[in-house]
Amino acid sequence: MTILATTLPARSADSRPARLNLRPRVKTFGVRGQSDGAWWPRTTVLQDELQALDVAVHTLTGSRIAHISYTLGTWDPVPTKAWSTLGMTKFGWFADPTHAAFLDLTLSDYSRLVLTIIPPDTEPSQAHLDLAKGAAAAA
Repeated sequence: MTILATTLPARSADSRPARLNLRPRVKTFGVRGQSDGAWWPRTTVLQDELQALDVAVHTLTGSRIAHISYTLGTWDPVPTKAWSTLGMTKFGWFADPTHAAFLDLTLSDYSRLVLTIIPPDTEPSQAHLDLAKGAAAAA
């Protein structure tokens, strides 16, 4: 019998920074119906991506990620919580596939970020364009 732990340390496949681009207007993050930027993860293992994403979000906003909501089935199995060097992050999911292209982050200061997800297997030249457009479109 295999038992999946509900709390796992954030693992990092490498030490490269997150490929994240946020729009510059920090005070309007989390406006309903808008994306606050774009993120291009390297894998579909969300807890492996947590460390780099948490550090990048903290660097850009001053707050760490307290909770991540994702669409069930778009990521490999995810524990209920994981740790980065900045602290614990809880995970929750949506069953509705309508928002599969987005990740909803609640930060430690209770603000929200909605990130447009660029699939990990996206061609690099297209992904870089999408990163730039993701932040620009959100502005």
